[in-house]
Amino acid sequence: MESNHQHLLSPQFVFIEVNVNTSVPFCANGCDAIIDTSTTVISGPAKEVDRLNTILVAVPLALGRYKVNCATVNKLPEISFLIGGKNFTLKARNYIQQISWGGFELCLSAFVATDLAAPYDNLWALGAAFIGQYYTEFDLGKNRIGFAESYQ
Repeated sequence: MESNHQHLLSPQFVFIEVNVNTSVPFCANGCDAIIDTSTTVISGPAKEVDRLNTILVAVPLALGRYKVNCATVNKLPEISFLIGGKNFTLKARNYIQQISWGGFELCLSAFVATDLAAPYDNLWALGAAFIGQYYTEFDLGKNRIGFAESYQ
């Protein structure tokens, strides 16, 4: 099992870019990120998340959420986060949250816009939609965080 560790000065780290089968990467100059075990979503700067959800043909809802057509989930692109020189890729089944009740189905993008003031305006929070796909190790003794493919 291949792993990748990022050295930490805090629970915050830097990833280089987000790629979504487009010619223009997101976070081309690098973005700050934290691992957020308290949420199911992946939140990021509103401008970047809005652009990402536009590529997913997602429609904005309340509270920064976006919905996608459930019939298109299997056709949505893979999204990769470049962290420590290694791509960590999410398939649509990882970043689309499907909710069913009473015969009704709703598909929500896990990418949620946040609007934080500087110096946190470039911050992404990677919640369960990301860390659920990767074994995540917090090594406080060596002040680093590690990711490895999880068995699915």
